[in-house]
Amino acid sequence: MNALEQAVTTARDWCADLRERATALSAEPPSPAIADAAFDLGAALEAAEPDRHQAIEMYLLSARAAPRPGPDGALARARRLCLELGEMQTAARIARMEYQRTTDPAFLVAEGAIWLDAGQPDHALAALAMAATELPSDLGVKAALAAARGDLDPDAVKAELTRLEAEAAAANSPTISSERVLAGARLIRTTFTGDADLYVRLVRRAYEIDPLNDTALALLEDHLIERNDRQGLTRCYEQRAAVSPHQAIDALRRAGTKLVLGRKNPGLGIQLIAAGLDRAYRNRIGPIQGHLAMLVLLRRFNAFAGGVR
Repeated sequence: MNALEQAVTTARDWCADLRERATALSAEPPSPAIADAAFDLGAALEAAEPDRHQAIEMYLLSARAAPRPGPDGALARARRLCLELGEMQTAARIARMEYQRTTDPAFLVAEGAIWLDAGQPDHALAALAMAATELPSDLGVKAALAAARGDLDPDAVKAELTRLEAEAAAANSPTISSERVLAGARLIRTTFTGDADLYVRLVRRAYEIDPLNDTALALLEDHLIERNDRQGLTRCYEQRAAVSPHQAIDALRRAGTKLVLGRKNPGLGIQLIAAGLDRAYRNRIGPIQGHLAMLVLLRRFNAFAGGVR
Protein backbone atom coordinates (compact mmCIF):
# COMPACT_ATOMS: atom_id res chain seq x y z
CA MET A 1 0.00 0.00 0.00
CA ASN A 2 1.54 3.35 -1.08
CA ALA A 3 1.26 6.59 0.89
CA LEU A 4 -1.76 7.81 -1.06
CA GLU A 5 -3.68 4.54 -0.60
CA GLN A 6 -2.84 4.48 3.11
CA ALA A 7 -3.94 8.08 3.62
CA VAL A 8 -7.23 7.62 1.79
CA THR A 9 -7.94 4.38 3.64
CA THR A 10 -7.75 6.16 6.99
CA ALA A 11 -9.46 9.40 5.90
CA ARG A 12 -12.94 10.21 7.15
CA ASP A 13 -13.78 12.05 3.92
CA TRP A 14 -11.97 10.59 0.93
CA CYS A 15 -12.86 13.35 -1.51
CA ALA A 16 -11.92 16.16 0.86
CA ASP A 17 -8.59 14.49 1.61
CA LEU A 18 -7.85 14.04 -2.09
CA ARG A 19 -8.74 17.67 -2.85
CA GLU A 20 -6.44 18.90 -0.09
CA ARG A 21 -3.61 16.78 -1.43
CA ALA A 22 -4.20 18.13 -4.93
CA THR A 23 -3.99 21.71 -3.68
CA ALA A 24 -0.74 20.98 -1.85
CA LEU A 25 0.76 19.15 -4.82
CA SER A 26 -0.02 22.04 -7.16
CA ALA A 27 2.31 24.25 -5.11
CA GLU A 28 5.31 21.92 -5.56
CA PRO A 29 7.96 22.57 -8.23
CA PRO A 30 7.76 20.19 -11.23
CA SER A 31 9.81 16.99 -11.08
CA PRO A 32 9.49 13.35 -12.16
CA ALA A 33 8.38 12.47 -8.63
CA ILE A 34 5.68 15.16 -8.73
CA ALA A 35 4.61 13.86 -12.15
CA ASP A 36 4.06 10.37 -10.75
CA ALA A 37 2.31 11.65 -7.65
CA ALA A 38 0.02 13.93 -9.67
CA PHE A 39 -0.85 11.11 -12.07
CA ASP A 40 -1.78 8.78 -9.21
CA LEU A 41 -3.74 11.54 -7.49
CA GLY A 42 -5.56 12.31 -10.73
CA ALA A 43 -6.57 8.67 -11.03
CA ALA A 44 -7.78 8.64 -7.42
CA LEU A 45 -9.80 11.83 -7.93
CA GLU A 46 -11.27 10.43 -11.13
CA ALA A 47 -12.42 7.33 -9.26
CA ALA A 48 -13.86 9.09 -6.20
CA GLU A 49 -14.70 12.73 -6.99
CA PRO A 50 -17.67 13.43 -9.30
CA ASP A 51 -16.31 16.86 -10.23
CA ARG A 52 -13.63 15.94 -12.75
CA HIS A 53 -11.93 19.34 -12.82
CA GLN A 54 -9.35 18.64 -10.14
CA ALA A 55 -8.51 15.28 -11.74
CA ILE A 56 -7.94 17.14 -15.01
CA GLU A 57 -5.69 19.62 -13.21
CA MET A 58 -3.64 16.79 -11.72
CA TYR A 59 -3.23 15.06 -15.08
CA LEU A 60 -2.11 18.34 -16.66
CA LEU A 61 0.31 18.91 -13.77
CA SER A 62 1.70 15.43 -14.34
CA ALA A 63 2.14 16.11 -18.05
CA ARG A 64 3.94 19.39 -17.38
CA ALA A 65 6.26 17.83 -14.81
CA ALA A 66 7.24 14.84 -16.95
CA PRO A 67 5.68 13.56 -20.19
CA ARG A 68 3.77 10.29 -19.95
CA PRO A 69 2.84 9.52 -23.58
CA GLY A 70 0.48 6.88 -24.86
CA PRO A 71 -3.27 6.26 -25.03
CA ASP A 72 -3.47 6.04 -21.23
CA GLY A 73 -1.10 8.91 -20.53
CA ALA A 74 -1.83 12.02 -18.52
CA LEU A 75 -2.84 14.21 -21.48
CA ALA A 76 -5.01 11.48 -22.99
CA ARG A 77 -6.83 11.08 -19.68
CA ALA A 78 -7.28 14.82 -19.27
CA ARG A 79 -8.71 15.16 -22.77
CA ARG A 80 -11.11 12.26 -22.19
CA LEU A 81 -12.43 13.87 -19.00
CA CYS A 82 -12.87 17.22 -20.73
CA LEU A 83 -14.91 15.55 -23.45
CA GLU A 84 -17.01 13.83 -20.78
CA LEU A 85 -17.81 17.24 -19.29
CA GLY A 86 -18.44 18.80 -22.69
CA GLU A 87 -15.56 21.25 -22.20
CA MET A 88 -14.58 21.24 -25.84
CA GLN A 89 -12.23 24.23 -25.82
CA THR A 90 -10.00 22.65 -23.18
CA ALA A 91 -10.18 19.26 -24.90
CA ALA A 92 -9.07 20.85 -28.18
CA ARG A 93 -6.22 22.66 -26.44
CA ILE A 94 -5.03 19.38 -24.93
CA ALA A 95 -5.16 17.67 -28.33
CA ARG A 96 -2.86 20.40 -29.66
CA MET A 97 -0.50 19.82 -26.72
CA GLU A 98 -0.43 16.12 -27.61
CA TYR A 99 0.47 17.00 -31.20
CA GLN A 100 3.22 19.34 -30.09
CA ARG A 101 4.74 16.60 -27.96
CA THR A 102 4.46 13.78 -30.48
CA THR A 103 4.15 15.47 -33.92
CA ASP A 104 1.52 12.83 -34.68
CA PRO A 105 -1.02 14.46 -37.07
CA ALA A 106 -3.76 12.23 -35.64
CA PHE A 107 -3.93 14.73 -32.77
CA LEU A 108 -4.51 17.58 -35.24
CA VAL A 109 -7.39 15.59 -36.68
CA ALA A 110 -8.72 15.02 -33.16
CA GLU A 111 -8.49 18.75 -32.41
CA GLY A 112 -10.35 19.62 -35.60
CA ALA A 113 -13.09 17.07 -34.91
CA ILE A 114 -13.57 18.44 -31.40
CA TRP A 115 -14.11 21.96 -32.73
CA LEU A 116 -16.49 20.69 -35.43
CA ASP A 117 -18.55 18.78 -32.87
CA ALA A 118 -18.62 21.90 -30.71
CA GLY A 119 -20.20 23.77 -33.62
CA GLN A 120 -17.16 26.02 -34.08
CA PRO A 121 -15.75 25.16 -37.52
CA ASP A 122 -13.69 28.37 -37.75
CA HIS A 123 -11.56 27.13 -34.85
CA ALA A 124 -11.06 23.77 -36.60
CA LEU A 125 -9.57 25.24 -39.75
CA ALA A 126 -5.96 25.70 -38.63
CA ALA A 127 -5.56 22.21 -37.18
CA LEU A 128 -7.24 20.48 -40.13
CA ALA A 129 -5.25 22.50 -42.68
CA MET A 130 -2.03 21.37 -40.95
CA ALA A 131 -3.30 17.78 -40.86
CA ALA A 132 -4.12 17.91 -44.58
CA THR A 133 -0.57 19.05 -45.31
CA GLU A 134 0.87 16.14 -43.33
CA LEU A 135 -1.70 13.60 -44.56
CA PRO A 136 -2.37 14.70 -48.15
CA SER A 137 -3.96 11.40 -49.25
CA ASP A 138 -6.24 10.98 -46.23
CA LEU A 139 -9.81 11.35 -47.49
CA GLY A 140 -11.16 11.59 -43.95
CA VAL A 141 -9.03 14.66 -43.29
CA LYS A 142 -10.18 16.18 -46.58
CA ALA A 143 -13.81 15.64 -45.58
CA ALA A 144 -13.23 17.25 -42.19
CA LEU A 145 -11.45 20.22 -43.79
CA ALA A 146 -14.35 20.66 -46.21
CA ALA A 147 -16.72 20.67 -43.24
CA ALA A 148 -14.60 23.28 -41.47
CA ARG A 149 -14.52 25.54 -44.51
CA GLY A 150 -18.24 25.15 -45.12
CA ASP A 151 -17.84 26.70 -48.55
CA LEU A 152 -18.85 23.80 -50.79
CA ASP A 153 -21.72 24.35 -53.21
CA PRO A 154 -24.73 22.00 -52.94
CA ASP A 155 -23.51 19.72 -55.72
CA ALA A 156 -20.10 19.37 -54.07
CA VAL A 157 -21.73 18.61 -50.72
CA LYS A 158 -23.88 15.94 -52.36
CA ALA A 159 -20.84 14.41 -54.07
CA GLU A 160 -18.88 14.33 -50.82
CA LEU A 161 -21.79 12.73 -48.97
CA THR A 162 -22.06 10.09 -51.71
CA ARG A 163 -18.35 9.33 -51.38
CA LEU A 164 -18.56 9.03 -47.60
CA GLU A 165 -21.64 6.81 -47.92
CA ALA A 166 -19.75 4.51 -50.31
CA GLU A 167 -16.80 4.35 -47.91
CA ALA A 168 -19.11 3.54 -45.02
CA ALA A 169 -20.76 0.74 -46.99
CA ALA A 170 -17.40 -0.72 -48.06
CA ALA A 171 -15.76 -0.49 -44.63
CA ASN A 172 -14.75 -3.79 -43.06
CA SER A 173 -15.51 -2.65 -39.50
CA PRO A 174 -18.40 -0.85 -37.80
CA THR A 175 -15.93 1.60 -36.27
CA ILE A 176 -14.74 2.87 -39.66
CA SER A 177 -18.23 2.81 -41.14
CA SER A 178 -19.63 4.80 -38.22
CA GLU A 179 -16.85 7.40 -38.49
CA ARG A 180 -17.54 7.91 -42.20
CA VAL A 181 -21.23 8.52 -41.53
CA LEU A 182 -20.30 10.90 -38.71
CA ALA A 183 -18.02 12.78 -41.11
CA GLY A 184 -21.05 13.28 -43.34
CA ALA A 185 -23.02 14.62 -40.38
CA ARG A 186 -20.28 17.15 -39.62
CA LEU A 187 -20.29 18.26 -43.25
CA ILE A 188 -24.04 18.83 -43.20
CA ARG A 189 -23.88 20.71 -39.91
CA THR A 190 -21.34 23.26 -41.11
CA THR A 191 -22.28 23.91 -44.74
CA PHE A 192 -24.73 26.59 -45.75
CA THR A 193 -27.07 23.78 -46.81
CA GLY A 194 -27.20 22.87 -43.10
CA ASP A 195 -30.14 20.50 -42.69
CA ALA A 196 -30.76 19.91 -38.98
CA ASP A 197 -32.98 16.89 -39.56
CA LEU A 198 -30.47 15.24 -41.89
CA TYR A 199 -27.67 15.98 -39.43
CA VAL A 200 -29.53 14.23 -36.62
CA ARG A 201 -30.42 11.29 -38.87
CA LEU A 202 -26.78 10.82 -39.80
CA VAL A 203 -25.61 11.05 -36.19
CA ARG A 204 -28.26 8.53 -35.20
CA ARG A 205 -27.20 6.22 -38.01
CA ALA A 206 -23.53 6.51 -37.03
CA TYR A 207 -24.49 5.41 -33.53
CA GLU A 208 -26.70 2.57 -34.74
CA ILE A 209 -23.83 1.24 -36.84
CA ASP A 210 -21.46 1.35 -33.86
CA PRO A 211 -23.13 1.79 -30.45
CA LEU A 212 -19.64 2.06 -28.93
CA ASN A 213 -18.91 5.29 -30.82
CA ASP A 214 -18.67 7.72 -27.88
CA THR A 215 -18.71 10.83 -30.08
CA ALA A 216 -21.86 9.78 -31.90
CA LEU A 217 -23.51 8.94 -28.58
CA ALA A 218 -22.57 12.30 -27.02
CA LEU A 219 -23.95 14.23 -30.01
CA LEU A 220 -27.13 12.16 -30.03
CA GLU A 221 -27.52 12.58 -26.26
CA ASP A 222 -27.29 16.37 -26.62
CA HIS A 223 -30.08 16.31 -29.19
CA LEU A 224 -32.33 14.01 -27.17
CA ILE A 225 -31.77 15.89 -23.90
CA GLU A 226 -32.56 19.20 -25.58
CA ARG A 227 -35.86 17.66 -26.75
CA ASN A 228 -36.43 16.00 -23.35
CA ASP A 229 -36.79 12.70 -25.19
CA ARG A 230 -36.22 10.28 -22.32
CA GLN A 231 -37.50 7.29 -24.26
CA GLY A 232 -34.96 8.05 -26.97
CA LEU A 233 -32.21 8.20 -24.36
CA THR A 234 -33.29 4.86 -22.93
CA ARG A 235 -33.16 3.28 -26.39
CA CYS A 236 -29.62 4.61 -26.84
CA TYR A 237 -28.41 2.97 -23.65
CA GLU A 238 -30.24 -0.27 -24.46
CA GLN A 239 -28.46 -0.36 -27.83
CA ARG A 240 -25.11 0.03 -26.12
CA ALA A 241 -25.98 -2.50 -23.43
CA ALA A 242 -26.65 -5.11 -26.12
CA VAL A 243 -23.04 -4.72 -27.23
CA SER A 244 -21.33 -3.96 -23.92
CA PRO A 245 -23.22 -3.85 -20.59
CA HIS A 246 -20.21 -2.25 -18.88
CA GLN A 247 -19.99 0.58 -21.41
CA ALA A 248 -23.73 1.22 -21.18
CA ILE A 249 -23.35 1.86 -17.46
CA ASP A 250 -20.35 4.10 -18.11
CA ALA A 251 -22.38 6.06 -20.67
CA LEU A 252 -25.10 6.63 -18.07
CA ARG A 253 -22.44 7.80 -15.61
CA ARG A 254 -20.89 10.23 -18.08
CA ALA A 255 -24.18 11.72 -19.24
CA GLY A 256 -25.55 12.01 -15.71
CA THR A 257 -22.41 13.63 -14.35
CA LYS A 258 -22.31 16.13 -17.20
CA LEU A 259 -25.93 17.14 -16.62
CA VAL A 260 -25.46 17.54 -12.87
CA LEU A 261 -22.15 19.39 -12.94
CA GLY A 262 -23.22 21.59 -15.84
CA ARG A 263 -26.52 22.29 -14.06
CA LYS A 264 -28.34 21.79 -17.37
CA ASN A 265 -30.77 19.26 -15.97
CA PRO A 266 -29.48 17.92 -12.64
CA GLY A 267 -32.69 16.04 -11.94
CA LEU A 268 -32.36 14.00 -15.11
CA GLY A 269 -28.64 13.60 -14.44
CA ILE A 270 -29.28 12.04 -11.04
CA GLN A 271 -31.88 9.73 -12.59
CA LEU A 272 -29.37 8.54 -15.20
CA ILE A 273 -26.71 7.85 -12.58
CA ALA A 274 -29.19 5.99 -10.39
CA ALA A 275 -30.36 4.01 -13.43
CA GLY A 276 -26.76 3.04 -14.21
CA LEU A 277 -26.16 1.76 -10.69
CA ASP A 278 -29.50 -0.03 -10.66
CA ARG A 279 -28.67 -1.75 -13.94
CA ALA A 280 -25.27 -2.79 -12.60
CA TYR A 281 -26.62 -4.13 -9.32
CA ARG A 282 -29.58 -5.98 -10.84
CA ASN A 283 -27.40 -7.65 -13.48
CA ARG A 284 -24.40 -8.10 -11.18
CA ILE A 285 -22.13 -6.18 -13.51
CA GLY A 286 -18.77 -5.15 -12.14
CA PRO A 287 -16.36 -3.62 -11.60
CA ILE A 288 -18.06 -0.31 -12.44
CA GLN A 289 -15.86 2.52 -13.67
CA GLY A 290 -16.39 5.57 -11.46
CA HIS A 291 -18.54 3.55 -9.05
CA LEU A 292 -17.53 5.56 -5.99
CA ALA A 293 -17.93 8.88 -7.79
CA MET A 294 -21.48 7.91 -8.76
CA LEU A 295 -22.35 7.09 -5.17
CA VAL A 296 -20.78 10.33 -3.93
CA LEU A 297 -22.81 12.35 -6.42
CA LEU A 298 -26.03 10.63 -5.37
CA ARG A 299 -25.24 11.28 -1.71
CA ARG A 300 -24.52 14.94 -2.37
CA PHE A 301 -27.87 15.39 -4.02
CA ASN A 302 -29.73 13.29 -1.44
CA ALA A 303 -30.92 10.92 -4.14
CA PHE A 304 -29.98 7.48 -2.90
CA ALA A 305 -32.49 5.01 -4.27
CA GLY A 306 -34.12 2.62 -1.82
CA GLY A 307 -33.08 4.56 1.27
CA VAL A 308 -29.38 3.72 1.04
CA ARG A 309 -27.32 5.79 3.44
